[in-house]
Amino acid sequence: RRLSAVLPVGFTERWRAVVEDGHVPEDLAAAVDRLLARDDYVDVSFTHGDLVATNIRRDPGRVILVDWEFAGFAPVAFDLAKLHINAGPPGPAVDLLDRTLKGAVGHRRGHYTLAEQLLLAHVEVISRLERRMSKARRTRRVPQLQRQTRRRVRALGELLALG
Repeated sequence: RRLSAVLPVGFTERWRAVVEDGHVPEDLAAAVDRLLARDDYVDVSFTHGDLVATNIRRDPGRVILVDWEFAGFAPVAFDLAKLHINAGPPGPAVDLLDRTLKGAVGHRRGHYTLAEQLLLAHVEVISRLERRMSKARRTRRVPQLQRQTRRRVRALGELLALG
């Protein structure tokens, strides 16, 4: 699907607010805006919706995903971005994801590359910073969210360099 068809309502306004609040440097935001303006295709599939370590169980010989309350059709990279942000340097992580996916994401004409789709997934999460910060205040996890946000912003620049 085209990116504009999968981004949530209000995304653009939230993204601009995060940039204006200084969470994302202007030059990086401008590069992201150019990607957004392309409105290419992202790869969509049935996804888990909350693919974090606590929702992944290992059993002998298999992996089990639990907590499917957010499952549905969405960009594949939205799930992958949660893994990617904690997987080490973006270059090797993108290469590993691409090999694991056997080139199924980001290789068709008119589609964003896998690195670009991961970047756009991080942008979507960053755009929800205000709402996430409100929850972090209630749960006393503000420092953790601030660290994670800085890591996501760094990842944007690194992923842009990968193209």
